Amino acid sequence: MKQFFGGRKCTDHSGAFTSGFWCKKTIPTPQVQSNPRNIVPYTLGDPHFIIAAVSANTSGDGIIFQTSHSDNNFASQLVLSGGRPQARCTDEAGTAVTLTAPGALTQGAPTVLTFTSAPGAQRFRVNSAAAGSASATFAATMCNQMMIGWGFQQFYPQPGFGGNVFAVVTGKGAPSAAELQVIESYLAKLAST
Repeated sequence: MKQFFGGRKCTDHSGAFTSGFWCKKTIPTPQVQSNPRNIVPYTLGDPHFIIAAVSANTSGDGIIFQTSHSDNNFASQLVLSGGRPQARCTDEAGTAVTLTAPGALTQGAPTVLTFTSAPGAQRFRVNSAAAGSASATFAATMCNQMMIGWGFQQFYPQPGFGGNVFAVVTGKGAPSAAELQVIESYLAKLAST
């Protein structure tokens, strides 16, 4: 899947029925595997962040990055909806937030999307500019997978966004605005020509 877009390495998820990357993880199970090492580093209730450098090839719908549970519908994710980037988070209790950018992505133009979530504070940024905020508090919902370029929920694959992925960074914690700017700038350089 390695491609070159404007001289930069990326993965191409634009083909019909294209699958992305799937990092399957384990959820602790008492008396079976109570302390597994291969886990998603955060629950949906923990402070966490997702930053992705992408370019869209269509103005459609689909998943860019998803941390989720394969058997259920809870997830923290970056998606395109009608060409407009969104950050979404839904926990096992049904608490949900959707933050939508005011405009669609320019097709073929590299863009950096950032979603941060902490108890009582969700923020969405497009190319380092604020695009939405909310103040939900999510339950400590465990996930068992992280996916790039597509998703998988309630036992079914979910379509990808149909574009190129230059890089994704995700983790537990609440980076400061200055720290986010450093990561965003680095990813923007990876995607720029």
